[in-house]
Amino acid sequence: MLSQIHEAAPIGHPAVRIDPGILDLKRLQMFYVAVKEGTFSAAAQSLGVSPSAISHALKALEEDVGCSLFKRNGPRVEPTGAAIRLLPIVEELLFRMSSIRSELAKMDGRDEKLVFGVSSGARVVLTSSVMSAFCECFPNADIEIVRTLGSGERGNRGGLDFEIGCVENAPRDAVRRNIAEEMLHLYAAPFHSLGLSGKVTVSQLRQNVLVFPDRMSADLVAGELFQKPDIGLRRWIMPDSGAARDLAIHGQCLAFLPESAAEASVLAGDLNRLKTPTRPLKRSYCAWWNAGSPPPWIAEVFLSLLAVHSGNSE
Repeated sequence: MLSQIHEAAPIGHPAVRIDPGILDLKRLQMFYVAVKEGTFSAAAQSLGVSPSAISHALKALEEDVGCSLFKRNGPRVEPTGAAIRLLPIVEELLFRMSSIRSELAKMDGRDEKLVFGVSSGARVVLTSSVMSAFCECFPNADIEIVRTLGSGERGNRGGLDFEIGCVENAPRDAVRRNIAEEMLHLYAAPFHSLGLSGKVTVSQLRQNVLVFPDRMSADLVAGELFQKPDIGLRRWIMPDSGAARDLAIHGQCLAFLPESAAEASVLAGDLNRLKTPTRPLKRSYCAWWNAGSPPPWIAEVFLSLLAVHSGNSE
């Protein structure tokens, strides 16, 4: 499981592989305070240690990173160019460690609460395996999943820790984390007039009722298959994948469904997968939140599990 979570690290933040040469956090803290205070003695007083402890720790850190971090000028020290480059990285690390400590302190035997929004199309990523794994971590958690429009209008301004939806609908100014990719295929009942045809043409699609589990899927298909989607096209947009799948099983339509939503019906012989004239259609999902309101620790755990069980290893 740890290796899977490592592989599912957020884009732009590669997971750290634990090894014997990993940098010492206390040395990094001393480095940060020394840069801010300007002298080793002031840093030592701030941290409650001796100036020699600061000096020895920072000398060891310089050996670890392989470069000089300070220029000595009497009692004062000035950061080198390498130190200036290192400072924001260390600052972010210390902030995250402080945040983790705060979140772990909140857990302390009390119930945890997680509130997030999911657009209708993105609900396919909330599998039973994800929820089971999360409940093992937080058996007393209070979870509320809010249905959203998927347009980013709610964000976490409505009391949400984060929101899940299609990548293209995430607000530009939000922090994003990729979660999963879902293939969208065309399905029909075996007794439908096109159920055994294997591959269908755009003309045949226009002659049939096309059913979609949500508007996002309908827009994706329209953009890929039809140059003029509003002319002579009969499409039904259903509230979820289950409703769209049931209509297809009864032979009343052709349905574009996420692969996971149709898999069991295909294995049971209730649906056949048809080929379309274009390349396979793919939807990508991500979680997002406001930059000024990072998700709590419990949300970080949930998102890591979600990426693992969705097979995202970016």
